[in-house]
Amino acid sequence: MTSEDKIEKVFDTDILRDEKFLSIIKEIVRDLEKRSDIPAGMIAQEIKVKYKITDHPLIDLEKNLWTQCTKDIQNFEGVIQGHRIATKPNGKVKIPILNYCVDVEQGEKIIKEIVNNYNKLQK
Repeated sequence: MTSEDKIEKVFDTDILRDEKFLSIIKEIVRDLEKRSDIPAGMIAQEIKVKYKITDHPLIDLEKNLWTQCTKDIQNFEGVIQGHRIATKPNGKVKIPILNYCVDVEQGEKIIKEIVNNYNKLQK
């Protein structure tokens, strides 16, 4: 991770207590109610412009070594905690930050499967 990278967290519902945030949500809801005849995609683009929201593409997970080594392991799926926004040669991309929870016995089995899958990929 470089100093240019930025962490984008999963939505924190505690922010719903913030009056400034709630006023923005109320404004968006009013806009949606006033313009119910406009396609949602058009309104979404307007909201992105109005609030300066930039959406970055997700990295290609199929080409990612971690994904290749862990994708077929039973009972081992990560939960997305947020994204790191990284600058790559083709522009900025979102890289998922995953959380895994296993007990130590499962961990032994999983490590062996990861190593085995890695070795298969190297052939």
